[in-house]
Amino acid sequence: MDNKIGFEDALNTLIRYSKEIQKADPRKITVTVIVYTGLTLSSVLFEIFLLHYIVDGYNDNFNMKQFTVIMLCLLIFQVSVWLIESYYVRYFNEDSNNKVNQYFYSKLFKKIEMTPLANFEDPEFYDEHYFIINNVNIRVNEYTSLLETLVSSLLMIMTLASLIAITDPVIFIFVAMPLVCEWIVTPRANRLEYKFNKEVSNARRRGDYAQRVFFLKEYAKEMRTTRIKSVILSQFTRFFSDMKQLIDEYGMRIGLKRFAVDFAFKIVSYMGAAIYIAIKVYNNQMAMASAIVIISTFNEIIYSLKNILDLYMKSMEQALYIRAMLSYICPTDLERPKGGIPMPSKIETLEFRNVSFSYPNAQAKALDNISFTVRSGQRIAVLGPNGAGKSTLVKLIMRLLQPTEGEILINGLNINEYDLNDYRKKISAVKQNFVIFAADLERNVLLKPIENDDDRLLYDSSIEKSGFLEKHKNLPKGSKTVLSREFDDEGEVLSGGERQKVAIARAIANKADILLMDEPTSALDPISENDFHQMLYDNFRDQILFIISHSFSLSKNADMILFFLDGKLEEVGSHYELMGQGKKYAEYFRIQSENFTNKGSGLYE
Repeated sequence: MDNKIGFEDALNTLIRYSKEIQKADPRKITVTVIVYTGLTLSSVLFEIFLLHYIVDGYNDNFNMKQFTVIMLCLLIFQVSVWLIESYYVRYFNEDSNNKVNQYFYSKLFKKIEMTPLANFEDPEFYDEHYFIINNVNIRVNEYTSLLETLVSSLLMIMTLASLIAITDPVIFIFVAMPLVCEWIVTPRANRLEYKFNKEVSNARRRGDYAQRVFFLKEYAKEMRTTRIKSVILSQFTRFFSDMKQLIDEYGMRIGLKRFAVDFAFKIVSYMGAAIYIAIKVYNNQMAMASAIVIISTFNEIIYSLKNILDLYMKSMEQALYIRAMLSYICPTDLERPKGGIPMPSKIETLEFRNVSFSYPNAQAKALDNISFTVRSGQRIAVLGPNGAGKSTLVKLIMRLLQPTEGEILINGLNINEYDLNDYRKKISAVKQNFVIFAADLERNVLLKPIENDDDRLLYDSSIEKSGFLEKHKNLPKGSKTVLSREFDDEGEVLSGGERQKVAIARAIANKADILLMDEPTSALDPISENDFHQMLYDNFRDQILFIISHSFSLSKNADMILFFLDGKLEEVGSHYELMGQGKKYAEYFRIQSENFTNKGSGLYE
């Protein structure tokens, strides 16, 4: 991620971000400007006008009646401002930031959905991804702070600069000195701080992973019964060691630069101005009221100017973060993936044409020059040992990965020509790492609540076809049973095989033209596995059905077998054709058949 940005680029970035803020909440910018205009006017009236009036009144005839009227008006104004400020801080700002965050996180979730899965195999991409996710909320708060500072500082500067210009313009010299220091030193400090925060984010990602493993329940058993805890603990220890190294490298350098700026503001500027004003008063060259007001508000002058200069520096710094965030979650028209054509009503053919795929930084191809064609109604067994490329094939079909060579076609057209969301509605998958959500059973199956009779029929059919019906009959709340105890003490905790059947029911309910089963029986016993295979072959005759496995028990009834070995499609054909050829497939089948036959299973008979 580039850590430099020009003024024009930064300005365009902030304008673009402001437009996104305006889309998220049209009230935010206007209300913030109004509120901080009122707060600044209140400060001007009390800290400058009232003080000057009282000192002048002390030296001249003090009009108590006039003073009482002025104080009453100021009090009414101040109370009104306090009420508005309280509303802004306690309600409006929180509500507005919540809307803006929801807007950006919605875009972020859509971005994640559209991001090719291969990107998450790239550590650099994942570091940037993690960095952006953890900066969305921070950027909204920082933007609000910049806007508040801009309004209040500009109004304060205009008022105080007018007072100085009328009283003694020489005082501007003391105002300018620290600003020069700020202009020279702060950009260097900001660049260092950006690099520090970026490297801290990368280190924290590793620390967060170790922390999650320690506290998440899915790791609890291994952490207590194996020696892996020492490995994770060493990673956690390394995180603190990396943090110490970063603090040693950047902390003092950043601190010294910040100190130089503070010294110029607090000592050189303020003390110099105070001495100069004292001399002018002593020589009767400046009115006491003006001297008191300027000295008492000098820090306001300095820090308002400093805030404006800081605002420039911070805007440049924030533009770095915002540019990275916007380019990630709100791409420009040139970057935004184009919508494709609608999917056909029915997928008739799926073709791989000379397709190869390599993961980032991998030396060998995960898939190498794969070609085959399958048709609607066919049941395809994708077989091979672990690491042969079967799961990569699934990800390519789902458009989670893009081929590095060749193309994939649906009904003769490259799949990238189709609208991605429309495309994925036509595909259902049960993957190895299937997920059961902390929601009720019907939402886990239909991905929504049951709303009508058609939903109920689809739900019941999916439950029955998946083999989950017997378990379903014993659930106390039926389809309303929550499949987790994370948020519900009465939730149901399913076994691995039961969870897998729920995932299969979800895929069935999707009514897709292509059904992908990636190791669908890995959590089932041999008898349940045999029943499951029969259920698949009996119920999915109008779809393209892929069953991906390293187990050869399902192959005899398949219309086509794709046998993979080391990323290559070694053999294609039916079970009997491949057995007749007597090559690798036949060898693997015989080995597994002998193992299962010796254990008394009839799956291979």
